[in-house]
Amino acid sequence: GRVRVWDVVADKCRETLRPADDVPVRAVACANDGSFLAAATRDADVYVWRPDDSDAHGLDHIIEAAHDAGSDRTYVLSCRASPDARLLVTTASDKTAKIWNARRGFALEKTL
Repeated sequence: GRVRVWDVVADKCRETLRPADDVPVRAVACANDGSFLAAATRDADVYVWRPDDSDAHGLDHIIEAAHDAGSDRTYVLSCRASPDARLLVTTASDKTAKIWNARRGFALEKTL
């Protein structure tokens, strides 16, 4: 799958991000302050792109969001950033929600 970053002022695609080859993107979340963009893929992984990080090239694979990563039966359903961009929440097909701390390298805070 692909995520396209669109410049609405220039009315053109600024960048095309590819989290994983041949794996569909199921959900995308963008922090309100623009500090990160997260893309959840069907293979239960979540990738985060930080546009302000000068060392980052494209997307960094940083967290596995599903409980049973690698299982064909568990996959990420959605991801959302909190209004203050401190947290990323993911939900999975195993009926769990996970809260990740964006300010601590997306460390897992809690599983619900």
